[in-house]
Amino acid sequence: MMRPTWTRRRWLAFTGLIAMASAVRCDAVQGVLDPHNTISIGAATARFGERVTKAAEADKPTLLFLESLEEVNPTTNYHRVSLLLVNPLDVPITYHGYRMDGWDKRPPTGEISPFYTTELREKPNEAWKPNSLGWCGTGAGQMTIPPNQAGRFEAVFYHPATAGRIGVNYRTPNQDERSFTTVWSQEIKLDAK
Repeated sequence: MMRPTWTRRRWLAFTGLIAMASAVRCDAVQGVLDPHNTISIGAATARFGERVTKAAEADKPTLLFLESLEEVNPTTNYHRVSLLLVNPLDVPITYHGYRMDGWDKRPPTGEISPFYTTELREKPNEAWKPNSLGWCGTGAGQMTIPPNQAGRFEAVFYHPATAGRIGVNYRTPNQDERSFTTVWSQEIKLDAK
């Protein structure tokens, strides 16, 4: 029995991405570019303050901690935070995460959903310890943040600790498909007040 040949175009049509061609562009090297999943650095500065401008002056992507959205819940050890991934480069970056079409209700403009990693520590000089999360692959893909754009997302810490940090893996066009760089947030204080 002969198996069909799956070209990239045929595979994308099968997965439903071609149906969104008017709103979403798929680039074999860069991933999915959805014009609604990021905002300009200027718009991010207006929304989140001057620290975005400083991040935009960097020579690499920056992961800014915006705010804690909840206090630590001592019963569930759950702490939710808001972050902003800023791409100040002249080239796009890609990250692995959920596509905007992967949600029942589309997230607001400027919201992204990268697969992130968390690390925790109990004492200030202690080494960071990985705090693994599990991710479902349904609705996931390579997403793009264009040059001079940013995307906000929420992250969760699930275990007790005094501090944590969030990391997002990204790739630039000149990196090999199998390589990536991790951008880390600043240390985020998690102790209950």
